[in-house]
Amino acid sequence: MKILRWIRVLVVKGFEGSKTSRLRRPTIILRSVLAVTFLLIFVGLVSYASDGLELIQAAENGDAAKVTSLLAQGADVNAKNNIGTTALMRASTGGHNEIVKTLLSKEANVNAKANNGVTALMEASGGGHSEIVQALLSKGADVNAKNNNGATVLMYAAAQGHTEIVQVLLSKGADVNVRNNKDGVTALILASGEGHSEIVKTLLSKGANVNAKANNGVTALILASGEGDSEEVKTLLGKGSDVNAKDNNGVTALMAASQKGRSEIVTTLLAQGADVNAKDNDGATALMRASLGGHSEIVTTLLAQGADVNAKSNKGITALMAASQEGHFKIVQLLKKAGVKE
Repeated sequence: MKILRWIRVLVVKGFEGSKTSRLRRPTIILRSVLAVTFLLIFVGLVSYASDGLELIQAAENGDAAKVTSLLAQGADVNAKNNIGTTALMRASTGGHNEIVKTLLSKEANVNAKANNGVTALMEASGGGHSEIVQALLSKGADVNAKNNNGATVLMYAAAQGHTEIVQVLLSKGADVNVRNNKDGVTALILASGEGHSEIVKTLLSKGANVNAKANNGVTALILASGEGDSEEVKTLLGKGSDVNAKDNNGVTALMAASQKGRSEIVTTLLAQGADVNAKDNDGATALMRASLGGHSEIVTTLLAQGADVNAKSNKGITALMAASQEGHFKIVQLLKKAGVKE
């Protein structure tokens, strides 16, 4: 290493010079002292850095005794590894309550961020570690911190279904309607897509925008309808969700439910005014999607609600063609009985 080579030059030159002149001895001694001093500092820094990395590893492993020992020896409580992670982040991720408390008592930076912008509170919230979340918040953790993609602490908890933590974060002022930078989703959209009904209710009770759209135009209702969570769909509709909203591909909640075979949701959406003959950007209808998927019960429901049996997509495909292509002969018969033109 350059520093070690430099120190060696100082020492060697100093002692070589001692053979030539007594007058140079003060300079020689000074050089030697400086060299030794720099060496001690360098060794100390290496040891300090090593202790910091050991601390991070011990925190990750849940080794409370080693964490305490390293801190007592002077390990940097806020040391970071090559990806910017601290001991507090690792302990929070692993749910190591006592280690988190120990680190916080030693002034660990509660709002430190890793290279990707993730904080200890995000890790604890996503992992469902309620006690750690409370401890971090009590030390001033930023409830509205964002990672590099713009995801918030609330999004971490909502996406993973941690209802209690979501409630705590909201009580501490978490912004319920933030959209992330990457795809524009909100906590509500994330919770709906994962089927976390209780969290959906909680977020809506705190003012979540029921009709917020992600960058691809998808809404909470479209996601919930496709995922098949009837309770969630009813909750969203009860809060004023637009039953005929379309994503960027022109897909509606009814189309999503019809394609996935969600019979109960199809009935609910139709009862709330869903357009049975709406078309997506390719000209496909809910009936075409249900026919293609072989969902005969939904086909019957859609036909009973006035679905156009002869509607054609932009490529001229009909529900009958879709059903025939996939060998859904029961649906073929239903469509023929409904007056399809062959």
